[in-house]
Amino acid sequence: MKKVFLLFLFPSALFCQAEFIENDKFGLSGGYTFANNEAFNSSSFDFVLTTFGDLDIGFEKGSGKLDDEYSPSQISTTATLVYTAYNFKRINNNLVLKVLAGYYMGTAENPGNRISSSGLLLGLGAYPRVLTAKQFSIRVAIELSYGFLSTSNSQSYYNDDSEFDNSRSISLGLNLVADITKNFHFILSPFAGKDLLRSEDSFYFGLNSRLFISFEHRNNTH
Repeated sequence: MKKVFLLFLFPSALFCQAEFIENDKFGLSGGYTFANNEAFNSSSFDFVLTTFGDLDIGFEKGSGKLDDEYSPSQISTTATLVYTAYNFKRINNNLVLKVLAGYYMGTAENPGNRISSSGLLLGLGAYPRVLTAKQFSIRVAIELSYGFLSTSNSQSYYNDDSEFDNSRSISLGLNLVADITKNFHFILSPFAGKDLLRSEDSFYFGLNSRLFISFEHRNNTH
């Protein structure tokens, strides 16, 4: 069970939000993500706050199930992530580059064992806009995440059994944005990803859906 890739719980669409804001607005969104392959499935909920159109602050919590040939029973996983990200907007917001830093906590367990993992998560994202219509737009999403994790195993006979692991994944997706009104937006993001450190069951597919509300800044007048 040690080979379980815990960050698989957050495979893509993790960095969503400020790339959908055109000006220095505030934004608030809630999203649901589902991802799976032949051996694994996961789902997660997230909430994101955007300030001044550039800075994202997010919280995500998820769970999953894994069928592993080395485990006699199904493995259950849970994970929590808090993060902040800054967006660099270029070419009239037609290209957004994102840098993310967060803290990850996760577990993988079956009746005979429990693995706990926590540590720093770093991410990079690029979101070029490829289509703009009156109330509809499409962005390509390219995301790379890298985890610096401390992992411990409940089956160890030692008091201090923690060790360092890292994790890397890359994903490619489409962000389909529909403007319901000026301030309400619905986003659907199909994606595919790959665990860069594992060769077995490393490809996965998923879908993120998100309801996003944006707010204009109010200028004080005297």
